[in-house]
Amino acid sequence: MDSGIYTKQAACADITSPYYNICIGCGVCAFICPKNNISIVLNKRGFYQIEKQQDDYCKNCNLCFKVCPFGNINENETDIGKRLFGNDENINYLPETGYYKKSYSGYVNQVKERLESASGGMATWFLKQILRKNIVDKIVCVTSDYSPNPLFKYVVCKTEEELDNCRRSAYYPLHMCNLLEFIMETDGRYAVTCLPCQAKALRLASKINKKLNKRIKFIIGLVCGHGVNSFFSEYVLAKAGGDYSSKHSVIFRTKSSDKPASDLGIDCLWNENGSSFKTKRIFWSQGIGKAWSNYWFCPEPCLFCDDIFAETADIVFMDAWLPEYIKDYRGTSLILSRSKIATELIEKSCINKSAIIEECDIKKIIKSQSSVIKDKREGLAYRLWSLKSKGFNIPDKRVKPKKAANMLERIHWKNQIKAVEIGPNLWNTTKSTKKFELLMNRISLWERIFKKIKFITVFPLRGCRKIFRLCRAFVGNNNE
Repeated sequence: MDSGIYTKQAACADITSPYYNICIGCGVCAFICPKNNISIVLNKRGFYQIEKQQDDYCKNCNLCFKVCPFGNINENETDIGKRLFGNDENINYLPETGYYKKSYSGYVNQVKERLESASGGMATWFLKQILRKNIVDKIVCVTSDYSPNPLFKYVVCKTEEELDNCRRSAYYPLHMCNLLEFIMETDGRYAVTCLPCQAKALRLASKINKKLNKRIKFIIGLVCGHGVNSFFSEYVLAKAGGDYSSKHSVIFRTKSSDKPASDLGIDCLWNENGSSFKTKRIFWSQGIGKAWSNYWFCPEPCLFCDDIFAETADIVFMDAWLPEYIKDYRGTSLILSRSKIATELIEKSCINKSAIIEECDIKKIIKSQSSVIKDKREGLAYRLWSLKSKGFNIPDKRVKPKKAANMLERIHWKNQIKAVEIGPNLWNTTKSTKKFELLMNRISLWERIFKKIKFITVFPLRGCRKIFRLCRAFVGNNNE
């Protein structure tokens, strides 16, 4: 089944739309299904998606809906956070971040580990701490692999050496079905690293499955702007001049001393002439960042996510996208701790100096993710309004439908919607970076902008000139 973006009825939420499908492909519903009636497939748009074998099996059950991170019948992130952390008298709450005890900035106090990690290496450092202190026996995280197998996969680590192979980020679709089956079959205390939607699905499943709840001791969250499909890695490799049809691998988040921390490096490896591997490093500033920020490879469900800071996780890590940190190419991490154990571990590190950590004003934490917050809150409000105004049912989110007052913001968010709608299919058809970029730029920018410019005629001449200058500046910035 490949319902894709033109799904008439989403599989796991009460929404009817001509172009939205809200299954993120986390795989938790396939795990929880008592009749093994759900499988996870990689569809033609490069996303994981559920596939039901027989509809007759699903009468009077709805367990799959009860663990869906985008389902309307479930607790939202605020409700789950309150249930998990709300009874702590020292807990704080902000609408942007959810519940938190303390916020920090820091980096691991070993240069080699810091250079080989994403941001400041604090996520891997924390995982090693809970393993070393016998808080958990096994840690679930993501490591890279070679095609034709998935380029990234979940693995279960039992040693610090195994964790060292999982330091980098993975911009790639992943599902958790097989992982959860392993946890249920293999005794132990587990920590799981995951994205906000996956963390929420795990909390919902743990509420239903007591054995799963007992075994998962820690959920480590990662801040997420949006996900990508499997074509994103193909695009990156093609931009580097590589052959994605051969055996290849992509290593994200490499660092270079002549680049700021924000200009992420990506090492591309591919088999050339069937013998040796060729390697080339490409940077975020070489067009990859534009594809990312314009949502060219983004899954549809990400347009309906309002969780930036993995609000249901015990602790969350993110990049320090702030002027005082970006200049340091070695990277710096920002941290929000929610559970008592996580906070105590962070505090003790300030004493033993295994990591350099200091408290960070929560306002800085929020500022570091300001663009993501805007897209996931104000942008979501506009997307919900747009759907509702066309007569479609919309998911129940923590932000309410609202029309954006600013014309350029409306254009920006409409461009994102259009990019999500056509991007994956267009890449799958063209497989050419030049042709793909030309078409994406034309459709996601020029077409949408000029459709809006027609209303200028109702403004006085002076207002027309001002609005036209703003539109032209917007086009110029996005074509750089």
